[in-house]
Amino acid sequence: MKKILTIIALLFATMAYAGKGLRFSHISWSEALQQAKQEKKLIFIDFYTQWCGPCRAMADEVFVTRAVGDFYNSHFINLKIDAESPDGSVLARKYGVKVYPTFVFIDPATENAVHFSTSRQDEDIFLFTGASALSRDRNSVFLYDREKQGAADAAYLYNMAYYLSSIYQREAAEKKFSQLLSIKGQDLTNADIWEYYTRFIRDRQHPLSQELLRQPEKYSRLYGQEAVADQLYALYRWEREVSVLQQAPAFEGRSYLIAKQRFEEAMKNRDYQRAGLLADSMLLQAGNRNQELCADLDFMVRVRDDNAAMPEAQLAVLAKLAQYAAYNVPDRENGIAHFNYARLLEYIIRQQPKQGAGLIATPAIGAKEYSLRPPGLQAKPVKTKNTK
Repeated sequence: MKKILTIIALLFATMAYAGKGLRFSHISWSEALQQAKQEKKLIFIDFYTQWCGPCRAMADEVFVTRAVGDFYNSHFINLKIDAESPDGSVLARKYGVKVYPTFVFIDPATENAVHFSTSRQDEDIFLFTGASALSRDRNSVFLYDREKQGAADAAYLYNMAYYLSSIYQREAAEKKFSQLLSIKGQDLTNADIWEYYTRFIRDRQHPLSQELLRQPEKYSRLYGQEAVADQLYALYRWEREVSVLQQAPAFEGRSYLIAKQRFEEAMKNRDYQRAGLLADSMLLQAGNRNQELCADLDFMVRVRDDNAAMPEAQLAVLAKLAQYAAYNVPDRENGIAHFNYARLLEYIIRQQPKQGAGLIATPAIGAKEYSLRPPGLQAKPVKTKNTK
C-alpha cells in the first residue's frame, strides 16, 4: 500500500507548472462538460455559500497555495459555485449537497460524481482529496460500494478510515481503523499505520499511543527522533497538569509546555510579578516549538475589553508577549500576531501611556527587529564607498 504523499508526489511529477493558486473557470455547466471531455479531465466543483466561514477559509488559505494550484489546475476543470444562487442551487440539489463547503468531482461523460469530500481542510488533506478523486481504489464512490459488499481487507479499511478522517467523521473512521489494527502486521511498525496515527490520533489513551509511550526509543529508530517528538508533543500539548508533563517521556517542547502551564497558573492567580519571570522562561524554553508558542500567544494576549482598566503589572506581561509574537511569528504574512500587537498598542495609548516606553526598547528575548523578513533572511549589507 503506497503512502498518500507518495501518490501525490507521483501525480505532481506528471504535470507542468501552472502558476500559483487554484484557477476557477467562469463558464457554463455545458461548457465545463465539453471542456472536460476534450481535455479528458474530471470536473471539480467547490460548492460554497456567501455566509460560510470554512468556505472563506478554504478560499483565503488553501486555494491560494502553489501546490494546490499546480495540482488542481493540471488535473481538473475547476468550478466555484454558490449553492444558493439560482443556477447553483439546481446543481447542488442534483449532487445532494447539504453542507458547506462540499467538494464534488464529476465524470463529464456520465455527469456522475466519482468522489465527495467536505469540511475545512489543510493543504495536505485537500491534496489528498484531489488525489483520491483520481484513484480507482480511493475515491468515495468506490469505497462506499466496497462497504456495501462487506469488504474487510486491509487496503479497504485503511483507505476508508483515511477518507472518513479527512472529512471529520472520526467515530466512523476509528471503527474502521480498529478493524484494521486487528489484522496481523497492521501495527505501529507499519509505515502506513504510523502515517495515519501521527496525522489523526491525539488521544494518549489510544492503544497506539500507549505503545509509543512504552517504547519511544524503538519508534525513534524506525521513524526518526523528530517524528516521534512531534507526536509526543501533540499528545501532551493540551495537558494542564505539570506533574503529568514532568512524568512524560522526554521530547522537544516538554520544557516549554511545563513553563507555559506554570505561567498560566500565575496569571490566573494574578501573581503578575511571578508571571513576568515565568514568561521569560516560557519564551526561552520554546526552542524548536517557536511556531506553536506564537500560536499559543495569539490567545494569551488578546485585549478582551478596550474600556476596562488593566493593572500595570498585567499589562507589562501581556505587552512583552504580544511584542514577542509580532517580532517572531514564523509566518510573516500571518496577521493575527500583528493585529493583537496593534490592539494592545492602541489600548496602551488610551489607558496606560507610560507603558509604551517598554515596547520601544529592543526586546531582550527573540528577534531584535520588527520586520516582515522571513526568519533567517538577513538584511542586505549596506555598501560603503571607498574614499581616498
